[in-house]
Amino acid sequence: MTKQINYEDDIFYLLLLIKRLSDGLKLTIDADIFSGKIVDDILFLDEAVDKVAGLLKESQTFIKKEENLRNLKKVKKLFIELLDDIVNKNISIAYYFSDLIDNFKKIREKQKETAADIDEELKKLSGRKREGQQIVSEEEFKFLLSQDEDDE
Repeated sequence: MTKQINYEDDIFYLLLLIKRLSDGLKLTIDADIFSGKIVDDILFLDEAVDKVAGLLKESQTFIKKEENLRNLKKVKKLFIELLDDIVNKNISIAYYFSDLIDNFKKIREKQKETAADIDEELKKLSGRKREGQQIVSEEEFKFLLSQDEDDE
């Protein structure tokens, strides 16, 4: 039996998780209590975002593929911004992650690379869409209009 994946909900859920984590990191929270959970969340998000991206890229006949790729790109952008805030120590708790900064930098770079892959996939999809459209040249357009005027 094939498994149906609801990409829209998966992407929306990832977006919510990233936004909540980002909002939470703006608070002055006790790192002794929350730092382990934050690291786990970042590692989970890294894996989950990549997994959804991989499934979407593999899908050949998915109707809303382009829309979902665009939404996933937004998710990746927010995730990269979150990682930037930690790596650049723009949030107070970031100082507690000094020993993990190199790992977070690697995750950020990987997310940037896969975001670029999504850009390439979107270019391919929009190119296919344009190939399928019929374009009327200026001469054909004038010819069609002149036929209408001749009929009058």
